[in-house]
Order: sequence, then C-alpha cells, then structure tokens
Amino acid sequence: MAEGPIPSYKKPPLVEVAWSVQFADLSWMTASHAGLFWQRVREDFPTCEEQAPLSKQEEPESLLAPARPAMRFSMRPPLGRQWFVSKDKRELVQLQRDRFCFNWRKVGAADAYPRYAHLRGQFAKYWRQFGEFLKEEGNTAASVDLLEMTYLNHLLQGEGWSVPGDIAKVFPPILFKEKSTFLPAPGTLACNLVYDLRGSQGRLHVSCQHAMLQEPPGRQVFVLDLTARGKPEQTGEEGILDWFANAHAWIVRGFADLTDAQVQSEFWERER
Repeated sequence: MAEGPIPSYKKPPLVEVAWSVQFADLSWMTASHAGLFWQRVREDFPTCEEQAPLSKQEEPESLLAPARPAMRFSMRPPLGRQWFVSKDKRELVQLQRDRFCFNWRKVGAADAYPRYAHLRGQFAKYWRQFGEFLKEEGNTAASVDLLEMTYLNHLLQGEGWSVPGDIAKVFPPILFKEKSTFLPAPGTLACNLVYDLRGSQGRLHVSCQHAMLQEPPGRQVFVLDLTARGKPEQTGEEGILDWFANAHAWIVRGFADLTDAQVQSEFWERER
C-alpha cells in the first residue's frame, strides 16, 4: 500500500529524541571502563554526569500477560548511568552496563530539530565507537535484545487548545461529549495507546499526559510521547539502523495520524 512521503514540519513540537540500544548485562564493566569510553568521545561531549540507571525494558508477546517483576541478583555494586553531554547541552550519550543511548534535546526556545538524517549519523558514529571500545577493552560485542526510539513532543496551551477538555482539537483520539448530564469537563487527563508494528518488529507506544511547564511557569501542555520498542531481525549495525528507520517512519506517520491536521498546518507548519 502506497503511503507517500514521510511527513515533515518546519516547526515540529519536538523537545527530545532518544535512540536506545539495550543488551545483555556487561558484568565486567566498571566505572573505570565508563571513564575510558568517555575519553574516546570527550572532545564532542566534554561534560560527564552520573544518573540513576534505567530499568530493564521488555516487550512481551502479549500486553495482557500478567506482569512478573524481574529479580536480578549480583554481588557487584550497581553501576550508575553516565551522561556524556555536548558543549551546547543539546546532545548526549548515555551509558550503563546494559544500555547505550543517544539523545537530542531542545534546550532553548529557538532550538531547531536537526532532522532525522543528522541524528542517524550521530547515533551510528558513537554506537560504532562503543562497539570498538567493547572489542578492545572486553574482547566482546553487545548482545542486543531490545531497541527503543522515543519522540517527545510538547503540545502547548494556546496552540489549538485552551483547557484540558479541548484535547480533541489537537489530539482527536480523545473526544469528550459536548454536554454531560453530570460530569463537568475534566481538570486533567492522561491516556495510553499501543499499536503493533508491521513485520513483528515490536510496538508503538503512545501516551498523552496533561502537565504544567516549569518554563515558562504556569503554561499548560499536553506531553505526547511516541515510543517504538522491539528487536531487529539482524543485530549488526545495518540491522539496527534499518529497525530505527522503520521506527522513525512509524513514529512520524503515527504523529500525523494522531494529531489534528489544522494544528499541524497552522502551528507546526507541515511541509508535506
């Protein structure tokens, strides 16, 4: 089925994009090893910050299966998640024993999304360097078990909507009756939607959450998170990049399907 070109916007409401590769735990990796990897990328990412580690992600065969908490025991103390931050603070590499991530984030109001092709090149560059690091320091390779791509959007109050009950004006999947016999308009809201990716390569998870911005203070927002999660057919670099290309297409086409066409044109300046 012909789908046409992937939608594009001059002013997308994107505030963050994340490319994440999860792999089998590298039990030999210590904080010293993380520091050695930082030396390889320090020219591009001069600042190092330590964060709490991300939890292990899973994409079960059935979303309705009973959840079973993972029990992980180790004699080795947990290794934190390292953030290697670029000078302009817009890009960062994240590293922990079972995860490698590359992020772009919007820092200032005037920051422009650098486009998918640029981020693909950046991710591939540093993922390749990480692979070389694993081979040289641990004589091993990452055993990839899950990939994740996230596009985080801020649908700002005043750009197509005023109060939470207006959500259908910008996010049509949620529609409240104009008149109710009892309930007033909602004061806040949140929703989750899940779609199967074609080809059994995972799922697209969509969440929309009403929230309040810290900057500027007091302005409300719908936080629209589109996350594709799954495993590639091939776990080499080409297979991983192919999976991310498919995930990107699903996220961008899904965003176009889920948001209002007039808002796309008027506020985000859709190009195609």
